[in-house]
Amino acid sequence: MKKALLILIGILLTTQVSFGQKEVQIQKKELPEVSNNLIDQHFKTLEISYCTRDNDSFEVKFTNGQEIEFDKRGNWKEIDCKKSAVPTVLVPKGVQEYVKKNNPKASVVKIERDASGYEVKLNNGLELKFDKNEQFKRIDD
Repeated sequence: MKKALLILIGILLTTQVSFGQKEVQIQKKELPEVSNNLIDQHFKTLEISYCTRDNDSFEVKFTNGQEIEFDKRGNWKEIDCKKSAVPTVLVPKGVQEYVKKNNPKASVVKIERDASGYEVKLNNGLELKFDKNEQFKRIDD
C-alpha cells in the first residue's frame, strides 16, 4: 500500500512538472512587433543581454540590469529601470501628475500594470498604487 502511494505521488509530481511553463531564450526579432517598437523607441541605446518567452509573457533583460516584461500580445506589463527613470512617455499622465505634485524631486524607476491598475516605485523608495483610471489609491508597504 505504501509503495503504491509513493508511486502515485511520483507520477503526480512528474506530471505537474511537465505541464509547468517552460521559459525559453529567444532572439529580439522573435518578440511581438509592439515590443520591438517600444525597445527601439525608448531603450535603443541599451544593449540586450537576453530575451525569454514562456506561455504567456516575454522578458527582455539589458546588460545594465534594466528589464521589461511584456504580455503575450507584446504590451508591457512591467518596466524596471533600477535606478534610472522610466521614460516619461511610458508613465500614464495621471501617475506623472501625482508624482510631480507630491514628490517633485522623485522619478519613477519601476512601473507595473495589470487589470486593477498601476504600481510605481520612485527613486526615493516610495511605492505607490493607482487604479486603472490613474487615480492615486495608497502608498504601498
